[in-house]
Amino acid sequence: MTTEKAFEQLKLAALEVKAALIDIDENIQPSVTEVESLSEKVNVLTEQLVIYKFLKTQKELSPNFNIHLKVMEQAEQKVPVQNDEVKMHETISSVVSATEAVTSARRVEIGLNDKFRMISELFNNNSTEFNLAMEQLNHIDNLNESETYLRELMNLYNWKANHELTVRIFQLNQKRFI
Repeated sequence: MTTEKAFEQLKLAALEVKAALIDIDENIQPSVTEVESLSEKVNVLTEQLVIYKFLKTQKELSPNFNIHLKVMEQAEQKVPVQNDEVKMHETISSVVSATEAVTSARRVEIGLNDKFRMISELFNNNSTEFNLAMEQLNHIDNLNESETYLRELMNLYNWKANHELTVRIFQLNQKRFI
């Protein structure tokens, strides 16, 4: 994620908090749902602020971190273009539900032996890149986008399609959506 993109998401989160505060201010006695919604939006804003501050102070997480970002951006670009209003609404919705999506989505569960073999054979002995790739993969909430991301990783690291671990990682990814 680039600093500019993080800043845009931070602004969207701030606008959501502002709108929720205005709604609560207009009601003499806000409902529990409204207060909980505000709390969730403040949490999202806090997370976005932490991400933005981190990106402003850190250059890279790993040597190929920027490559992973490009892979994610390419995967996002393959989604059909929609009109701006729908796109903005989806962006706001995804920012608000980002925390819920991560906690509610099942994660790719990789055994210890598979993990070490994948780091060694698929990620050129770089555990940071493996962890980053798995983190990003687990944030994707539908099968098609996650498989697109895995295919991009496959191209990036020159994985063979019929390699045992390549097949295994695709199977584990599919398993979490079943």
